[in-house]
Amino acid sequence: MVSYHTVEKASFKDLLQTFDKQYELPGRKYFTETAIPNLYNETRDIIAKDLKAANFVALTTDMWSSINMTPYMSVTVHYISEDWKLEAKCLETTFIPENHTAEVLAEALSDAMQDWDIEQSKISCITTDNGANIVAAIRRLGWPWLNCFGHNLNVAVNYSLQKEKTKTDRALGICRNINAAFSHSWKRRQELRKAQEQLNLPQRMLIT
Repeated sequence: MVSYHTVEKASFKDLLQTFDKQYELPGRKYFTETAIPNLYNETRDIIAKDLKAANFVALTTDMWSSINMTPYMSVTVHYISEDWKLEAKCLETTFIPENHTAEVLAEALSDAMQDWDIEQSKISCITTDNGANIVAAIRRLGWPWLNCFGHNLNVAVNYSLQKEKTKTDRALGICRNINAAFSHSWKRRQELRKAQEQLNLPQRMLIT
């Protein structure tokens, strides 16, 4: 994803000119006031129609921070479409400037449901992490709640790693050293590729 300003950069215009010298690129105003709003409205209408037809929906939500530590809450809806396909749509990503109390989070979730005209009777459950405030917010709303398996698994793994910290630190250290040895050496990467060819293995590099 890039900013609207991209279409006004000389380098981007030069790139398009190499493809088609007769093409005139619309300016930032066209994208901000026409193209993107129209695309948003069309997409929203399609999703709203699907949600109206769905008998039940499930929700997931999480708090996260941008690179400059701006707090947001994202809400995703999951449902079975009329042609029996599992769909997942991010309904909203909302700026949450206040303290993340149960009351504030509950209000943000409630506003999202009102904005998309989703009745509480349609909500089969909502999945979140185990944060005390978000759990309290769901209880305040009276929605069925299911804790996140991925979050629980992450907590369990971290707990286990902490218990065996000395052993795991050594193992992870060895893995990092192996990774670094290949990452910082073009020659070793070529040797790895040749070894994979000789053993008829898929051509894969180490994850850095």
